[in-house]
Amino acid sequence: MKTKSLFLTLLALVVATGLTAKVKKIGMIGLDTSHSIAFVKSFNDKSGPHAGLGEYRVVAAYPHGSYTIPSSYERIPAYTDSVKKYGVEIVGSIDDLLKQVDYVLLETNDGNMHLEQAAQVMKAGKPIFIDKPIAGHLNEAIAIFELSKKYNVPLFSSSSLRYTAATQEIHNGKYGEVIGADSYGPDNSEPSHGDFTWYGIHAVEALYAVMGTGCKEVSCASVPGTEVATGIWEGDRIFLRLLADEEPFFSLKLVYDGHDTLVSAVLNGKPMELFDILNPDGSKTGIVRERVVAHREGSLHATVHMWIVRSNEKSGYDVLLQKRSQTKDSNPGSYDISSAGHVDAGDEILESAIRELKEELGIEAKPEELHYIGIHYGAFEAEFYGKMFRDRELSSVYVYTEPVEIENLKLQKEEVEAVRWMDYEECRQKVHDGTMPNCIYEDEFRMVGEYLDRVGDDR
Repeated sequence: MKTKSLFLTLLALVVATGLTAKVKKIGMIGLDTSHSIAFVKSFNDKSGPHAGLGEYRVVAAYPHGSYTIPSSYERIPAYTDSVKKYGVEIVGSIDDLLKQVDYVLLETNDGNMHLEQAAQVMKAGKPIFIDKPIAGHLNEAIAIFELSKKYNVPLFSSSSLRYTAATQEIHNGKYGEVIGADSYGPDNSEPSHGDFTWYGIHAVEALYAVMGTGCKEVSCASVPGTEVATGIWEGDRIFLRLLADEEPFFSLKLVYDGHDTLVSAVLNGKPMELFDILNPDGSKTGIVRERVVAHREGSLHATVHMWIVRSNEKSGYDVLLQKRSQTKDSNPGSYDISSAGHVDAGDEILESAIRELKEELGIEAKPEELHYIGIHYGAFEAEFYGKMFRDRELSSVYVYTEPVEIENLKLQKEEVEAVRWMDYEECRQKVHDGTMPNCIYEDEFRMVGEYLDRVGDDR
């Protein structure tokens, strides 16, 4: 068993509390796993390989952990005798243990007991290490970490395989940037613990050590003698999309921040568009997704819509329509909003609107010239170029009324094929009847009309 690095990490947890001036007393709950013996030897055998742990000693142990797992509770008598040889006092309850110690190692082999036992420790304000499994069920694991926050008690849990030399070399970049990994390990079964709960932590923790904690989706498959779990990181979605599309590529660089959020994706040296994925109320989920993936999966994201209008003597207003380039990934050749675009991950709404006007039409608008009229939710699904396109947008809608001369515009040919003025009422009718190829939402166009009516009434 490779435990040296894990012991050093446990020591760091202990030291972090600031109690370094005297002997630090460690209590142990559960003497039903070989880990208990290994930890006691490491802290109490001052002639052993971990003698440098200093003035930290396991002084007391509550032996009873597992009651329903024979392979665990049958070991308690022998392990109890073993720790006594290292000066460990055997106590009759967790309450008795907590009165004597500064820190606790929760070693009970049965994860189904961890929530109850950890709660007693954290209510007493004692820093705690919880050995695998962290809990018997996901909801109990979450509850344990919520208790840690509630009582402001340091909590640590880990597989020692996170700290092996090979794992750390990969984690520290010795072999370059990691964009995918396979992790294998034992997964002994135990009826009281489902799937990977009992032993799967070793393979899972090594995987997280090299990939980071940004896993967004897990699928599982099972065959006799083998369980396979496949985790999808946000960057993996890009990689898998490229493979599915049979899109040739030389390089793909993915960069994550300290919170496991994708902050940069560079394909063949060219930055890819990344979107913040939104909740229905417009708040950010914390997920950042590449443009094509977002549109393939129908992920809700932010856009900006700018309607350019001018007065006329017919219905009262003309609107400037753009004809989308034939190379667009959706609705090629259709008439659309004067200018529109996505809000890139991390960008501000108004700044994005000003940028899109400049890029698509060459208009250098000032913030005060863009009149905000509301939010529009738009969604549609269609097939383009043999692939499904699922669009779900929360659009910040603006009206721009400054003078615009078509002949002076500088069209971004990759986005805009042409522009034209059209009477508002004529355009509304064509959109309603479907007599003009377009991708304009009728309800958004009504928003524009209602705003123009209000402005006209105020004049």
